[in-house]
Amino acid sequence: MNKPSLIILEGTDKSGKSTTAILLSKKIKNSVLIHGNIRPYDNSEKERKKVKDYYRNILKILRIFKDKTIILDRYYPSQMIYSIKREKDEFKDIWYKNLEKDILKTNHLFIYVRPLEESIIKRLKREGDEYVDEQDIKILIKRYDNFYKNTKLNKIKITSSDDEKLKKIWST
Repeated sequence: MNKPSLIILEGTDKSGKSTTAILLSKKIKNSVLIHGNIRPYDNSEKERKKVKDYYRNILKILRIFKDKTIILDRYYPSQMIYSIKREKDEFKDIWYKNLEKDILKTNHLFIYVRPLEESIIKRLKREGDEYVDEQDIKILIKRYDNFYKNTKLNKIKITSSDDEKLKKIWST
């Protein structure tokens, strides 16, 4: 596996994305970690455009910092999957499909952090979360699973930050 220039980490709240992103940023030399938990304040076109501009700008950053590995703790899949919480389902928005086509032209890797549902719910109960509850997690997992199954991105699925698949990334 060639070391990707763009690594996208996705998964529900409390899945271990941030832990995995921090681990990768420490292990991969010359990497930049960006926490991309951005969402519109409301469902207005203006707010959604701000979010889309942010996602598009990530690809510009990738072109500017060619010698770096950009690690994203959340990216556009979160917007699509969590949009159901804002009662504006963007899962089939063609804009995101076009963004994916542009990402496919890069040296990228999509990492889906997917521990057992029980583990996520246990963390949620222990740590709390202001945005999602146990019922949301079940819905979001189904949406992430569907995205993972259908995306054309280079992808791997891991269950935790100590998954053996990760070692292949930083050892290249």
